[in-house]
Amino acid sequence: MLYALERAGRMQLIANSADGKQLSVLHEAAMEAGAYQLVWDTNALQPGMYYLTLLLDGQPVVKKAVKVGR
Repeated sequence: MLYALERAGRMQLIANSADGKQLSVLHEAAMEAGAYQLVWDTNALQPGMYYLTLLLDGQPVVKKAVKVGR
């Protein structure tokens, strides 16, 4: 998964199920502005829709992710 931060700050990347239930915090750290890549192990997840929320200093950006198969 690729993502970019427009500015430096405290970042959290959170995975949620389609019904909004928090599944896990994928990454949490103080980060500099720039482009990043994260490997998200989805082996334990069923196929379906998930949401990824990136919080930068508490301000959310939500993206949809779809797992198609195992």
